[in-house]
Amino acid sequence: MPYPLHDTAVKLLTDEGKSMYEEHHGFHQECTSEISRDLTNEQVKTLSELLEVVLERL
Repeated sequence: MPYPLHDTAVKLLTDEGKSMYEEHHGFHQECTSEISRDLTNEQVKTLSELLEVVLERL
């Protein structure tokens, strides 16, 4: 899923902010791996679609 403001926003961060962003992003990657580890490909696809709907409403 593309986030058009991502690159611009990250460029505006201080070095400390970039480090914190990378740590936070790593947390999301680890969390996603843990959640999807025991799911089938179809279940991962369904979860992804549902999360897109939820995130669009935030």
